[in-house]
Amino acid sequence: MTAPEALEVHAFPDADHLDAWLAAHPAPSSGGLWVKVARKGAGIRSVGAGEVNDVALCHGWITGSRRRLDALYFLQRITPRRPGADWSMVNVRRVAELTAAGRMRSGGLAEVAAARADGRWAVAYESQKNAVVPDALVAALARNPRAKAAFDGLGRTERYLAMLGVLRARTPDQREARSAAAVERLEATVTATAMATAAPEEAGPGRAAPPPSCPSGSRRAGVLSGASETRGVAGEAVTRCGSPRCRR
Repeated sequence: MTAPEALEVHAFPDADHLDAWLAAHPAPSSGGLWVKVARKGAGIRSVGAGEVNDVALCHGWITGSRRRLDALYFLQRITPRRPGADWSMVNVRRVAELTAAGRMRSGGLAEVAAARADGRWAVAYESQKNAVVPDALVAALARNPRAKAAFDGLGRTERYLAMLGVLRARTPDQREARSAAAVERLEATVTATAMATAAPEEAGPGRAAPPPSCPSGSRRAGVLSGASETRGVAGEAVTRCGSPRCRR
């Protein structure tokens, strides 16, 4: 995969020009692209963020990270879909609309056909807005009151992160295994929270507790989502806690 910093940067006045560029650079001939998108109110003719997503889907590409460029533009990364990559229900529904409108291209149709053939299409995961707790996770939580109490106490985003792995499971066995792992992580947060609460007292008077490691105020989001070390846009090692704002 092409490193983000090595990707070309292009501006397009409208969706048709982006469509033409992708038609001339089919995957895997291109490793990706940074699309310059003008900010609202900039007064610049530009393809919009929603249009970038639609055109990418039409060609079998997906949108990725977004980066600030300057006061007039931000950069939206798009890349060819990786072989075997999961599908979200948001994109499944959007592809249905694009297909009905006759906008899908050969690359996009090929990706849809591959996902249908290997079962990924049928198990596309729901967005945070529409997701419900999977039955396998409900059952696993019922067997562990401590983990269930921790899950019930989560905010909306953290709850989604806790069950995302289960939502993305492709088989019943995967759902069972990932539900068990999610319960283990939830129970671990109970212990971690108890230790963090006790830490200031154990440190003695006049000593403050260490600062939180992410915007949510704790490491909890990272524990719940199984955070791992990845490479940031500049190649530096970063730990994603799961929060869109976290860069540590």
